[in-house]
Amino acid sequence: MAFAQDPVMTDTQIGLAENFEVGWKYSYASFISIIIANFIRNLGWPARPLPTFNAPYIVAPVFVDAGIGEYGRCGTW
Repeated sequence: MAFAQDPVMTDTQIGLAENFEVGWKYSYASFISIIIANFIRNLGWPARPLPTFNAPYIVAPVFVDAGIGEYGRCGTW
């Protein structure tokens, strides 16, 4: 799953607005993953949610590889 971040909020680079937007979208994605996993389990299939902050991999490089993310200007993810 990927949720678009508001460009107005993230264009501030470093600051409260960007931190809020990123944190909100990560939390929202985690919440949705829990809802979807519960729905799949109710259908009788095994499923477990993978909250964003508990992923066994770094999320940003996966988005870059999928073509829906970008490297940071400072050369970081």
